[in-house]
Amino acid sequence: MVDAKAMITRVIAAHSDQALAMLSDPSEQERAILGGIRYAANLVYLHRDIRLMPKRRRAWASWEFSALAARGSCGSTTWP
Repeated sequence: MVDAKAMITRVIAAHSDQALAMLSDPSEQERAILGGIRYAANLVYLHRDIRLMPKRRRAWASWEFSALAARGSCGSTTWP
């Protein structure tokens, strides 16, 4: 039997701004924590070119980070 007073916990996989928007009446602490996370623009390329993947296949993941030193920026590629 489940105790009716037991706390129910939910885990939501969302960006912090999206999670904050889901709360009907966020507390000051929730606003401070979820609203305090900043984002940076990045480039993402969807590709199927294995030449862009790490040499070690065991290191492959759906998202690969790539530092573009010549451009002074970074980005990621998405492997389908």
